[in-house]
Amino acid sequence: MRRRTLGREQERKLYAPILWVKAPDADYFKMSDFRDEVSERFPRIIWEVSDSGGNGYPVGMKILESEDAMTASPMFFDRKRLIYMGEEIRRATGASRVGYDMSMKPPSTIELF
Repeated sequence: MRRRTLGREQERKLYAPILWVKAPDADYFKMSDFRDEVSERFPRIIWEVSDSGGNGYPVGMKILESEDAMTASPMFFDRKRLIYMGEEIRRATGASRVGYDMSMKPPSTIELF
């Protein structure tokens, strides 16, 4: 069996550091501005929208808009809807916290969290 190897650029994206941001609110425009400022250093940015304070596992949601699957941008959600989705996911799964992935493609990928 032949093993497939990843190219150096693809490997760099796969193992890029993830920046998990905990902020007092989930304002899309603040999130978007922040992402634009730090995306060079951190191609994967997750903005926390719900926190139970428990010891469970974190969950990240990623909802993108794309026309060609080669590029993608995070979808816009108003603050109330984003927090509602986070609370529902946390309640249904038992997760300790839920974050919204603000990563763009490129440099991040769609397939991996």
